[in-house]
Amino acid sequence: MPTLTAAASSLADAPPATFDADAHAILCAVWRTYPRAAAGWRSLFAPDQPTPKRWENLRDGTPLLDETMIRWDSAQLRQQHRRLQRLLLSPGFRELEALDDLRRHLAPRSYEPARWARLYLTTADDDPEPELLFGGYIIQPFLYQFARRVLPRLNQENWRRDRCPVCGGRPYHGYLHPQSRQRILVCTRCQCPWTAPRLRCPFCANIAQDSLGYFYLDRATRHRVDYCGICRSILPITLYPESQVPFPLHDHLDSMSLQNAIEGSRR
Repeated sequence: MPTLTAAASSLADAPPATFDADAHAILCAVWRTYPRAAAGWRSLFAPDQPTPKRWENLRDGTPLLDETMIRWDSAQLRQQHRRLQRLLLSPGFRELEALDDLRRHLAPRSYEPARWARLYLTTADDDPEPELLFGGYIIQPFLYQFARRVLPRLNQENWRRDRCPVCGGRPYHGYLHPQSRQRILVCTRCQCPWTAPRLRCPFCANIAQDSLGYFYLDRATRHRVDYCGICRSILPITLYPESQVPFPLHDHLDSMSLQNAIEGSRR
């Protein structure tokens, strides 16, 4: 498996034709900060966390991480803010006019990275406020490092739920093992993978089989999109374990044409 630095650097590739260029540019900028933030994550999370009590509470459905475990180190968060700012002002991104609003929010005169990051973890996942989006961009690399630290100790059998066992986030991508048919979800916040029931919607917990299904293309059988007829959610799924990157952004982008086709047909 390639290193985090190598995988993040490879995101400079052009986006798929069906993917919004500005959205792709932002994602590339955020992911390219992951290896740069790797050395500073311990300043936000104490090395002796989580406590034995936290591990025990997993059985009751309580994620390992909450706001009380984060130190909210303003210096580290400001440094991550500056990393993003430098990337989004670099020649590779400067010509994308649609990023102007994002650049204004990231400007030094208006930034509040600690408050944005805190809001990101304590507000509903679907809240549209731009400050929450930026808070995610700022804290996600640190959450990723924390999740990778605790993953070796995570007993998947103690957590068979639809939210992330590390931070409680919702999934944005999933994998399906071709032999066991086991479904593995990936958290939108910290990129933690976890095992979840396959025949259940991870967004509304619907288990009515006549309202669950999936779409796929004959020419791209490695990707499919699961859907729920009750909450009308979709979740891209990739056959596992063919992906060779430490986070599934490549697979998510590869499935965008199928996702966009489904969204277009549902309007």
